Amino acid sequence: MVSYKDFDFFVFDWDGTILDTISSIICSYQYACKEMRFPVPDDDVVRSTIGLSTEKCLRICCPDCPPERFSEYFALYTSHYLPREANLQLIDGMETLLRDMHTAGLRLGIATGKSNKGMKRVLTKYGLEGLFESVQTADDNFSKPNPSMLYSISDDSGVECSKMLVIG
Repeated sequence: MVSYKDFDFFVFDWDGTILDTISSIICSYQYACKEMRFPVPDDDVVRSTIGLSTEKCLRICCPDCPPERFSEYFALYTSHYLPREANLQLIDGMETLLRDMHTAGLRLGIATGKSNKGMKRVLTKYGLEGLFESVQTADDNFSKPNPSMLYSISDDSGVECSKMLVIG
């Protein structure tokens, strides 16, 4: 039987694992498509991209959008998402779990498709910035499912990937 004691580092995804962002992300991708007059992806398509880099998400959710219009798309997405982010809630019990794990001396990290700027903003907003030893984003790594974020956490922490548990 596997136990948490078999692991030296616990790596969390952010969106949908720590913060309940899924419906806001879906609506924001759909909003940007609609505003740019591209076909609007269904909820399941957008949901399947959560955790990937924003560019990969865009290529899947809005394949008709040419690269020269990506910045326009991201601006629309952001203008729709950011006002909603202020009202988002942590997943029930997540703050207590993270604080208890940290207090118990367990080592924590984040691997997310969010940007560095976005992660700094939400970690500060929710008062969680001191809990994570390593925060890896799509700004500095290849997007998931590429394992580069885990390799970066391994480099930061000195913990082998085989001793990490990824959650989310």
